[in-house]
Amino acid sequence: MEEIHKIQTGISTFDEFSGGLPEKAIYLITGGPGTGKTIFACMYAYFGALKFNEKSMIITTLDSREHILRYMKTFGWDFEKLDNLIIKDLSKIPAAEDFGSSILFNRLMEAVVEAEDEVEKVSRIVLDSATSVISLYTDPIRARRDLIQLTNLLRRTNATTIITNEVISTVHQMEEYLVDGVIRLSLIPKADEFIRMLQISKLRGSNHPMRQIPYKITGKGIELSRQTL
Repeated sequence: MEEIHKIQTGISTFDEFSGGLPEKAIYLITGGPGTGKTIFACMYAYFGALKFNEKSMIITTLDSREHILRYMKTFGWDFEKLDNLIIKDLSKIPAAEDFGSSILFNRLMEAVVEAEDEVEKVSRIVLDSATSVISLYTDPIRARRDLIQLTNLLRRTNATTIITNEVISTVHQMEEYLVDGVIRLSLIPKADEFIRMLQISKLRGSNHPMRQIPYKITGKGIELSRQTL
C-alpha cells in the first residue's frame, strides 16, 4: 500500500497527537460556539506560511478581514507581515436567503479558482465558515449540489483545506461524507465547569487516535494536553 504523505499543521501538540494530516485533502473542523474552530483554522494557515513557507489562503464568510487580523494579534500573530498569506473577505456579501446564497456561492467559487490560478501555488486553504454559507439556502437539495461542486473544485487545487462548521442544528450542516477528515471540538460539562475536548472522528486513508484529548485556548492558541497525548 502506498504511504500517504502527511503535512504538519504547525499546531505542535495537535501534530504530536495526530501525526499530521494527509495532504491534498479536505478537513472539517466542527463544534459549537466557543470551541476555537476559527483559532484552529487560522493557526493552520498562519503557521503553514510562517514555519513551512507554504502559501496559504483564508476565505472568510463570517468575520471581516479586519476582525480576524485584530483577533489574531491577541495571540501575537501578525498576519499582515506574511507575504504568503492571503485573506479573501466575503463577509460583506448580502445575507438574503436564496439571492444571497447565489451571490456568496459564486464569490466563493471565484476565490477558490483564484487559489488555483495563483502563480505561486496555494498549498493551504481555510474556509471559515461553511455554516454562514449553508444557512442562506432554503432548498437542501440545492445546498447539497453546491457543496459538492465546491468540494470538487477545492480538490482540483491540490491544496490541503480546512473548513469550519458550526454545530447549531441538523438543518444547516456540511455533510461529513463530502470531506476526508472530521475533527470535533467540544465543550464537555464537568462538575461546575466545562472541559474542552478534541476528537478526530474521521481521517480517510490514515490510522488515527480514537480518543478524546483535552485542550485549552491559551495566549498561544490551541494547546492539547501533553499528559494525555
